[in-house]
Amino acid sequence: MVNGRALLCRAAQHLRHQHHYGDPRLTGRHPALGLSADGGSGGPPATGPPPGLHAGGGHAGGGNCHVDPDHLASLISKNLEGICSEKAIGDHLHNLGTQLADQLNVLKTMILNLEDKVGAMDIGIERAERRLLAAVGKSHCSRSGSRDGYSDMTSRSAEDDLGAGADVEDDDEDDGEDGDAPPANHPAMVTTYRDGAQGPGAREEELQRYNNTVHVELAPAAGPEAAGNTVAGCGSGQRVYTYYWRVRNMDYKMTGWNHRRSLRSPSFYVWPGGYRMYLRMYPRQSGENVYVHVGLTRGDHDANLPWPFRLRHRLAVLDQVSSMASTGPGSGPVDLVSRLWDPSQLCSGYNWQRPAAHSPDNYECVGLGFPQAVLRTRSYVRQDSALLKLTVCLEQP
Repeated sequence: MVNGRALLCRAAQHLRHQHHYGDPRLTGRHPALGLSADGGSGGPPATGPPPGLHAGGGHAGGGNCHVDPDHLASLISKNLEGICSEKAIGDHLHNLGTQLADQLNVLKTMILNLEDKVGAMDIGIERAERRLLAAVGKSHCSRSGSRDGYSDMTSRSAEDDLGAGADVEDDDEDDGEDGDAPPANHPAMVTTYRDGAQGPGAREEELQRYNNTVHVELAPAAGPEAAGNTVAGCGSGQRVYTYYWRVRNMDYKMTGWNHRRSLRSPSFYVWPGGYRMYLRMYPRQSGENVYVHVGLTRGDHDANLPWPFRLRHRLAVLDQVSSMASTGPGSGPVDLVSRLWDPSQLCSGYNWQRPAAHSPDNYECVGLGFPQAVLRTRSYVRQDSALLKLTVCLEQP
């Protein structure tokens, strides 16, 4: 079997042969015509080997072949120059690193999405078990209690065991309890509520005027106290879209819900023929925090829209204090406001791409989070309801 030294000797002899006997890439001579590249007559090659290569007349494995490793490496590098340049290798490595980072972000998002789905399945199983137990209990009690005249009271008790009525269903999409599902011809409208005998709720005028509308953003006439601090930041005179979402039964959601349980708003279009979006709230994330996220969902006009989604947007939890009733500096509403999110600078393209047919909701990437203790201050929760606001800048910067 030919050893490594013999292979090196054969390679050296081959390179020497190419160097002296007619490889036009190395010598400039044409082996068939005996002419050099400049047209002159190519005489016989020099008898001595090139510097660094020394080979005797013996065979390759006979020990008469001497190879200078430095010269051999230099000769190989010279022939491969331009094929594997350092810059090309660096560019390829950089591109591979970028692609790997994007794929890792996508995998991370998919894992988080799977965790949410597993949590939702757990909740569904628990609800089904409670319903089954309640149905069995009602059936048993109605048969035994009807003889004693207690059937009505027992039935009501069995229903109470299910939880707070419709709250058991609050984690379903397009929930009517907290989202107030809109009419079919107005997919983004939500019903608003008044505060009973106390008259219209705080921020009610703002909600009635701007909910589910496209309008021009105006700079506040006075300081932040006059208009809260929910100016979208899109720029004075720019077109914006606003959507308001009222979430009720907040105390129960923040204390009684599983930490992975979430509530989804109705879907809404940011303009007629535009993108379709939704909000999602986690009232008890990690047991003591509240998170509100915004995401894209499949719409009827996706084929006619540019992708990925590039519209800047902002979330806010409104301080439900009427600015008209406030007097003095600092007495107006102070909202909890996120920064202005730019999709071109945040998250992976996976979050902003066109929603797929088999999974209509893209996973939410951006959101506003804060401790439950903060939400219990001021008037962020009023009569057990929170009021959220999404603003979308409809013009690119």
